[in-house]
Order: sequence, then C-alpha cells, then structure tokens
Amino acid sequence: MKNPDIEELIDKVMAGRLTAEEERRWAALVLQQPDLEENMALGEALRNLSPPPEVSSNFTSRVLEELNRPARTDRADGWLEWLRWPGFARLTGAAAVLAVGFIVLQNQHQRREQMDKTVRTFAGVVSAVAPNQPSAQPEAVVAVLKDFEAIRRLPDSAPVDYGLLAALGSN
Repeated sequence: MKNPDIEELIDKVMAGRLTAEEERRWAALVLQQPDLEENMALGEALRNLSPPPEVSSNFTSRVLEELNRPARTDRADGWLEWLRWPGFARLTGAAAVLAVGFIVLQNQHQRREQMDKTVRTFAGVVSAVAPNQPSAQPEAVVAVLKDFEAIRRLPDSAPVDYGLLAALGSN
C-alpha cells in the first residue's frame, strides 16, 4: 500500500513548495527509490502538455448510446416514403427501363411477324410462277428462305420485276 506521507511529499515536490525539512526527506527518499526522480520528470512532462480539447462530460456515454440505439423500423409513412425524391427517382427509373424493354420486345415481335408474312407471300409467288415444278410446302420454303441474310435485308416495298416473272412463267 502507498504511504500517505510519501504521496503528500511528492505532491509538494510537484507543486514546488518544500520546506527545508521536507527537502531532506525528499533527498533521502530519492536515494532509497531512484525511480521516483524519473517519475517526477515524467509528471513534469505531462503537466507541460497542451490541455486536451474540451468535450462535454457525457460525450462518451452519448456516443455509445447512439451506437446502441436500435434502428427505427416502424415507419408511419411506409409507402409514402417512395414518393419522396430519392425513392420516386428510383421508381420512375425502373418504370422507364421496363417500358423501353417492353417496347423493344414488342417491336422485335412485330418485325418477326412481318418477316414471316413477307416470306410466305414470296413462297406463294414462287409456287404460282412455277406451277409445273414439284410442289413444295410453303412451310418448307419459308424455313429455307428464313436463313438467307439477303432476303432478310430486302426492303418491304421492293419493286416487282415483271420481266423475270414472265421469263420464269414461260418455261
């Protein structure tokens, strides 16, 4: 245990108010415990440090209280939160992406139907122009003609070459 007399003497040394009797006691104490002088130097260095920033006395407890506070999950306005700016922007963006995707898919579907219709019409013209050829089912002709990139790139309103049709029909 610590001696209260020694602690009082150390406090007086730190304050710099020793009497002659206390100086003799201090010198004897330093001879017995040489680390006391190092401790005094350390105490002096700590006193010379700048003071810590002022913080309210309950700062730590308030920070810990804020960290341990449960997150609010019971929102009274629930779905109304989506109508505020960030949620509304996300909702609008998602709706726009879905609408554009639907329009693109619908357009591709219509193009495929138009291509099928054009190829079937062409197959009908081929079978009408060459009636003495072995009959081919329109589905087989459509299946063969769908694979040709040149036919796919034909414009929808290509001019009809009546001379070619006449030459094919005169066989």
